[in-house]
Amino acid sequence: MDEANNTADFTTISIVQGKTRLTADRASATGLGFQNSQWTFAGRVMITSETSGSLWADRAILEYRDGKLAQVTASGSPAHFEQRRTDSQQAEHGQADEITYDAKQETVRLHGHAHIFDRQSTEITAPMFVYHVRNHKLQAISDSGTPAVHITTKPTRPVVAE
Repeated sequence: MDEANNTADFTTISIVQGKTRLTADRASATGLGFQNSQWTFAGRVMITSETSGSLWADRAILEYRDGKLAQVTASGSPAHFEQRRTDSQQAEHGQADEITYDAKQETVRLHGHAHIFDRQSTEITAPMFVYHVRNHKLQAISDSGTPAVHITTKPTRPVVAE
């Protein structure tokens, strides 16, 4: 810790807050504490919440403003997530080059080679997805000049010809 410059560096770090756990090989912080700070985690980053899901990435940046988590930006080759569902359906999985959670807007943005699938029958790819946490809406976004949104649905049981 360097109190004069208000920075810190850590190795083999594990942080637990409530039902959420974050682990990484390395971490550095500017603006110590959580009032107004930025924490950068690198190397086998894993964020796990018992209630909502998990995120795996090569790198994650957590930004705190006014004592609250403002944004999480995870990147990887690719970064992965699993969203647990409260109903009987299986978890949803996704991956992208970058996954950003905006706490104020309550959105998750998957950008770059974005891919969402349910491990059973549906797979969606797009340049970008925006998931609205509050109302559980998913938008697949394809800018002009970029590849389109692709949806693949596989039969859940064999198709029988008559």
